[in-house]
Amino acid sequence: MVRIAYVSVAPFCKSGYGRCTAELVYRLLKWFEVDIFAYHGLQSGEIDIVLSGSEGDRVVKVIGGDGTINHPKLPKKAPEYDIIFFHYDTWLFYTDRSKDVGFTDFVRGLQIHWLVGDQIPVPHPYRKLLNCRYVYCGVPMTNWFRNVLLKCPDIPKEKVGPVIYHGVDPRYWFPVYSPKLEELGLPKGEFTVFTIAPNVSIRENIPNCIEGFAIFLKKYRVDAYYIIRTNVEPVPGGYYLKEIVKSIEEIYDVDLSDRIVFITEFVDDSVLRVIYSQVDVLLNPFTGSFELPILEAALCDTPTIGIDFGGVAEVLGYGERGLLVKGYPLWANLTSTKTYLPDPESIAEALYTYYVDKNLRKKHTAKLRSWILKNATWDVVAQKFKELFECVYEEKISYGRAYYVSRHIDTTEWTHFNSVRGRVLEVGCGTGELLSYLRDRNCYVVGIDISKYAVKKCREFDHDVVLASATHIPFKNNAFNYVVSQHTLEHVGNYFKVLDECLRVAKKQIHVLPGHRSTDPTHKINHFTEKEINEIVLKYMNMGVKVKVYPEGYPRDWVLIIER
Repeated sequence: MVRIAYVSVAPFCKSGYGRCTAELVYRLLKWFEVDIFAYHGLQSGEIDIVLSGSEGDRVVKVIGGDGTINHPKLPKKAPEYDIIFFHYDTWLFYTDRSKDVGFTDFVRGLQIHWLVGDQIPVPHPYRKLLNCRYVYCGVPMTNWFRNVLLKCPDIPKEKVGPVIYHGVDPRYWFPVYSPKLEELGLPKGEFTVFTIAPNVSIRENIPNCIEGFAIFLKKYRVDAYYIIRTNVEPVPGGYYLKEIVKSIEEIYDVDLSDRIVFITEFVDDSVLRVIYSQVDVLLNPFTGSFELPILEAALCDTPTIGIDFGGVAEVLGYGERGLLVKGYPLWANLTSTKTYLPDPESIAEALYTYYVDKNLRKKHTAKLRSWILKNATWDVVAQKFKELFECVYEEKISYGRAYYVSRHIDTTEWTHFNSVRGRVLEVGCGTGELLSYLRDRNCYVVGIDISKYAVKKCREFDHDVVLASATHIPFKNNAFNYVVSQHTLEHVGNYFKVLDECLRVAKKQIHVLPGHRSTDPTHKINHFTEKEINEIVLKYMNMGVKVKVYPEGYPRDWVLIIER
């Protein structure tokens, strides 16, 4: 089974990233072995937690970090995993550019990064990240950002992966009309607006939303309320919202004291679902590429007002699935939604449009709901990542069909296996050429490979082959006399795990490995150096196991023989 290191926020964190981790990891556990490397939410230590879902409980290990994406345990543990999957917020890059992005160079393993992005041009950290040697690809969350990445001359186009959106669970998010908002201590007027956003920086644009609501009240004299779930007292970079409300009241000569209600405590999802269902519109705070509240609100039959730029506009169908507001007239540097200043007048007009046209609200919500069910449920998201991980694992680790069709077999290397007798297991058997050679020499041969195409081709030649990973060989102890492999170990991050497995199922093993001077262009993951070979020799000699390596120096290929 493919092993995945999932690098993100701990699943029990009360945040969008925590929710993403819990929802996606729960589903990935159906197909993969997953450990969570939590850069936030668990300081050091390791714990097993239970994730619950529609298919019962599943247990996952959470490995604590130090609060940064430079997880202290990941570089050492990375070789134990087949894929390293990163999901984090872009702002972490800016705490220390050189350190944070350079960290991925020390995580030796096949990396895939789920990218939140809304910037033009592509920020330097992303350009540097997608040129790191171990990064297989970045997965953008919107087509908008994917096109931005593809147009960047500094980013290899082959490292721009498919679009996979955020997700939401329609089994949990649906309209709820009891209890009433009034029973929760919240106002419900003729028209009620809702915003949920942290008050941490300019990118949330909460002051502009408040100003737009004030203009809406002043201009149209509507019985309206504005509920805002945020922290009123800001962290560094945020706003003192109560003072801003007073200033806006003075500027527009409007009383907002009983029209704007701040919710400062954490809101449980069950309560949030009630709020979404009974307000009339979600006024999106315009942060990031696009946010989970847009999806959650839509499944609760509430439409969204968002900006006409970036990923939010894409999710809202560029006006077909929600209303879009324009940027402030003085704001001309269209580079990022993180510095986007929406025009309060445009916000007021959008609020009025939804206020007078209930049918438009229903139309937009229905269209957005249909789009979500097709593109952005957690089941859809997990299935897309499953397909991506399996494709990447097969194509990158075992090549895949195109390689096997076009490759040339160097049969001169087979002489290294002439001493092999009895029951033989080939690890990474490919399409079975070496199996046929050994079978012709009267060996009983069995093969394993993680490529479905390779296994299928082997079986066409009547070989006994199992679809399996070299790190988890599905045979009993001492099942074979020999284990052999030819150019396989270089494709496995934790080759010590493979060697241990081989030692478990057979007394003797012979491996041909690409050396430091190998000229085979397909073997890009790891060309073994003399230092690495010596590490292998030292480990197994200390275990009392016989180890032979030849030739010495820096050859094109090494031959490694281990016998207990």
